[in-house]
Amino acid sequence: AIPAPVGPVCGGATSFLGLPDYDNYQSKLPIIDVATATLSAQIGPGAFGLGFNGARATLDGTRAVVWGTGSSTTTFGFVSVLDLTAEPPVSLGGLSGGNGTQALQTVELLEDQTRCVVVTANAQTDGGLRILDLADASELGQFPRKQTQKGYNGVAIVPGGEHIVAWSEGQPGISGYGYYVALDVAGEVLSETGYHAGTVETT
Repeated sequence: AIPAPVGPVCGGATSFLGLPDYDNYQSKLPIIDVATATLSAQIGPGAFGLGFNGARATLDGTRAVVWGTGSSTTTFGFVSVLDLTAEPPVSLGGLSGGNGTQALQTVELLEDQTRCVVVTANAQTDGGLRILDLADASELGQFPRKQTQKGYNGVAIVPGGEHIVAWSEGQPGISGYGYYVALDVAGEVLSETGYHAGTVETT
């Protein structure tokens, strides 16, 4: 079963990714050669044998990031960086969520197309943001949730490539306060540049 659309086809890309049933253990990620319409590789299954929920591809088609948020019977998630220039394409590694506080939620590519930001465990009081290098899938930085509040719900890449804004909607029973954080990603040293909280309802 392929319930999700195929992965993005961008400038310079020669392949596209099919997203197999994300709730199906041991399912593999098909990579299709656009020129020949043939199956060029199958990646996976993901960590813990899980299927896939989504994908992002760089504009030049050399790298893709794929992830699974876990199945209906587990909160485990994973993210993998794929080298699409290899013959056949291969996974370079990535992150694996080992419990509910590390479960993967979403991934976005930074504007420089060389890094990605991963949001983990937005439904938990743990989790946070983790930034990966797409060249080798190494982790460049990790930013936990703020104080005793809920983890992040999403991120936005600010045009210009120097900042990320991340936000949380708050956690009923723990904290009704939402917050947002700005992160400076312009240089080699990644850092938080701002933090705001204080309203019960956030948008």
